[in-house]
Amino acid sequence: MSYLFLILLLSSFIASLLLAIFLMPRIIYIATKNKFLDEPDNERKVHTRIITNLGGIGIYLGFIIVSLFSSITLLNIPEIGTLTFFQKWYYIVIATFILFITGVKDDLAGLTPIKKFVAQAVAAFIVVYFADIRLLSFHGIFWIHELPYLISLIFSIIGIIFVTNAFNLIDGIDGLAGSLAAYVLAILSVLFTLNHNYNEAIISITLLGAVLGFLKFNWAPARIFMGDTGSLILGFSLATLCIVFVKDIAISNQISNIITGTGGATLLTLALLIIPIFDTFRVFSVRILKGGSPFHADRNHLHHKLLDANFSHKKIALTFLFVFTFLIATTFGFHFISTAIACIALFSSITVILIGFSIFLKPTKKD
Repeated sequence: MSYLFLILLLSSFIASLLLAIFLMPRIIYIATKNKFLDEPDNERKVHTRIITNLGGIGIYLGFIIVSLFSSITLLNIPEIGTLTFFQKWYYIVIATFILFITGVKDDLAGLTPIKKFVAQAVAAFIVVYFADIRLLSFHGIFWIHELPYLISLIFSIIGIIFVTNAFNLIDGIDGLAGSLAAYVLAILSVLFTLNHNYNEAIISITLLGAVLGFLKFNWAPARIFMGDTGSLILGFSLATLCIVFVKDIAISNQISNIITGTGGATLLTLALLIIPIFDTFRVFSVRILKGGSPFHADRNHLHHKLLDANFSHKKIALTFLFVFTFLIATTFGFHFISTAIACIALFSSITVILIGFSIFLKPTKKD
C-alpha cells in the first residue's frame, strides 16, 4: 500500500473533520439570525429547545468539497487512482446534490412526502442505472443467488430509497443517526482500504470526518440537528457504499482472510444497516396493521420507547451502539461457519432484542 495514499487518506479525514467543525458554528449563527429554526411541537418532536436543523449543510459541504479534491489528487498517484470509479463518482455527486437541494428545501419550508420520494427515486436511479451501482446477486442470502438485470435494477433502487428513509426516520434524538452513520463509515473505510478500493476508502473516510465534525455539536445536548438534508445524504451514501463494497468483494476479494466470500460481504453490509432497516420495517408494519398510512409520523420508533422509559439521549445513542456492535460481531463470527447460519443468527438476535425491549421497557409516569 502506498504511503502517499495513507497520507492522503488521513489528510482527507482531518480536512473534512476540521471543515465541518469550522462550518457548524457559522451555520448555527446564520440560522439563528435568520430564524431558520426547528421549534418543538410537544407531540412527535422530542427536543424542548428551539434549535436549527441545518447541520446537514455542513456535513454535505465538508464531505463533497474534500472528497472531490482528494479523488482528483488520488488519480495522480501512480498505480493507485482508478479512473473507472472516479467516473462513477460524478453520478454520485449529481445524486447527492439532488438530495441536498431537496433536504434544504424541506428543512426550510417543508416538502410533501411525494416530492421527497420522487427526489430520492431520481437520485437512486442515477447511481443504479448510469453508474451501475447495483446488487447483482444475494449470494445465497435468503437462499437467493444471481438476480436478472431488471430485478437487480428495481430492487437496488427500492433498497437505496428504503435505507435513505430509514436513516431519515431514525434521526429522532441527539447524536443517534450521526453516531450510527459514523460507526458504519469507520468500518467501511477500513474494509475498503484493506481491499485496495482506494477511491471508495477516500469517500468513506471523508464522509466520516464530516459526520464526526457535526457530532461535536449534535451530541447531547445538541446545538444543531442534521435535518432532512443530513439524514437523506447519509442514508443514501451508506446504501450506495454498501452496494459498492459487495460488488468490489465479488470482483477482487483482497480480504478473504477477514470476510469469506461475497455472501459474507453481503451479509455484513446487511448487518451494518440492520438497525434502521429493521426499525423502519417494524414501524411501517405496525402503522399498516392499525389501518393507517406507513408514512404517518408517530412515536413508535425504538428511540421513542427508550425515551418513554426515561433513558437520556446519550444513553439511547450508546445503547444503540452497543446493540449494533453485538449484531455485527454475531454476524461476523457466524459467517465463518455458514452464511445461512449467520443470516439466521442476525435476524434471531435482533428479533430477541426487540421482544426484550417490548417486555422490559415500561413507560415512566410523568408528573
